[in-house]
Amino acid sequence: MKKLFLYLLFTFLCMFSVLAVETNSGDYVLYKDFTFASPSWVGFLKYDDATYASMLYTPSEQRRICVLFSVSTDGKKMELMGQNLTTKIDLSNNADVEAVNYLMQLLPDLYKWGISAEESKTVQIKGNQKKFSNIAYLNGTITVNRVPTVPLFGIESITGTNSGKKVDLLKLVQIGTVNNDTEFFNLVLPHEKEQEPSLKLDTKAKKLSLRFAQKNIVISEQWVNQGGNFYLLDNSALLTITELQNAQNIPVIELVKLFCTSDSNRTVLLDKLVLTGTEKKLSLVNEIYDTQTQAINIDKKYVFFSDNQYTIISLTVKKADYYAHKKYFDSLF
Repeated sequence: MKKLFLYLLFTFLCMFSVLAVETNSGDYVLYKDFTFASPSWVGFLKYDDATYASMLYTPSEQRRICVLFSVSTDGKKMELMGQNLTTKIDLSNNADVEAVNYLMQLLPDLYKWGISAEESKTVQIKGNQKKFSNIAYLNGTITVNRVPTVPLFGIESITGTNSGKKVDLLKLVQIGTVNNDTEFFNLVLPHEKEQEPSLKLDTKAKKLSLRFAQKNIVISEQWVNQGGNFYLLDNSALLTITELQNAQNIPVIELVKLFCTSDSNRTVLLDKLVLTGTEKKLSLVNEIYDTQTQAINIDKKYVFFSDNQYTIISLTVKKADYYAHKKYFDSLF
């Protein structure tokens, strides 16, 4: 566990210097797609301004449709210039053909909707909404929910109506970065390995008080200092305090994107994300699936900006131990 926490901390410090809010080559988004009868997921990967990849995955039907697109964009719209199926499909199977047609329609529409919504007055962190009418293949009028921390299209979710009731159409479950299209085309859904609580809190341990960014954190000597502002609790929880100086040109949305990005070692479950606060002071709670252990960790962060400096208080706890001692961990900050 300590080795894993050290890796996560190292990854955070390294990624910060290179990750930005703009979409980079290798960035992808994955949505839960509610427009199909069977549970499905749709994803999009950006190679460069002229090349995108798309994937539609329906596990119960063992269907995974993968398509490469060459595109042309003029800043407000996208035009498909060509496509290449990287998976075999059965042309006599209407479901396969319709899936390809769906991807061909959805990709340029997402690009257009994201750009159009971006032109609206955007509230940072919370984002904004915009309606679009007469979207026949999505049953009429839709509402696009845009947030500035999501790459590619900036779209967090899309909702519609059915018999006058609001329904989910697309809902973001993952953003991330991959090294090649094979990683993207072979994305699989996390399957959590259940774990039993192992942490035993020592209620008699001497209390220690830490103060950072107007936050007073009371821990105990059961937390072992690993050097600097780095504390480990019985191989179950990690508390770190990181200060980023001369950060006046770093928007907080860049940090949020960083905290929410998946890679080959971890999957951030964005459908569990809880984000509150403002650009100057915010809190964020994520559930993060560890690829190696197949376990989920609860990751809580408090971000405070003052005097051109970010102070980031981070608490990562094994999920089983967190819920066994939720009152204690929630009281830390």
